[in-house]
Amino acid sequence: MRINPELLIGKELNDGWVIDRSHPSYSGATGGEHSLCYVARRREDSEAFVKLLDTSINPAGKPDPLSDLQLRIEVFQYERRLVEKCQDHHMSGIVRAIDFGDLLIDELQNPVYYLILELANSDLRKQTELDQRFDLAFQMRVLHRTATGLKQLHAADIAVPTKNPIHRNERTSWARRKRC
Repeated sequence: MRINPELLIGKELNDGWVIDRSHPSYSGATGGEHSLCYVARRREDSEAFVKLLDTSINPAGKPDPLSDLQLRIEVFQYERRLVEKCQDHHMSGIVRAIDFGDLLIDELQNPVYYLILELANSDLRKQTELDQRFDLAFQMRVLHRTATGLKQLHAADIAVPTKNPIHRNERTSWARRKRC
């Protein structure tokens, strides 16, 4: 059974972060395919992106539900290690990790594991949809920011695996769009 997203609104995370609302999704988004996405607040002016691991086992439509759950856990652990490594290298073109932890909720049998990340303006997938709305100079700035993030990842010897389709979908979630 999948977690009811409303159940987590108002729950307190590490360091005073409180889940404020669900993170809006858009057509073609894959970042929340295996997780629940929220926006958290700390004090009046700080917001962050929260990604919760969906540990539910849903046998419907899955040939091997346990392998599916194992894969989601491995992807979540990989993402956690990736953002920690990026943070250690002070990368400006990559979303910054703020914290991670687990949350015990009375209504659930198991803890909920989460990542708290910098709230980016958008992600690279969203930017590709905007190419019809903006001029070439804006598109070049987006491309430059993406190349900067990739260069920083390469310089830190961070490679994103491409054998797994989940990782292929997640790659662009880490590319952050700065205000251009």
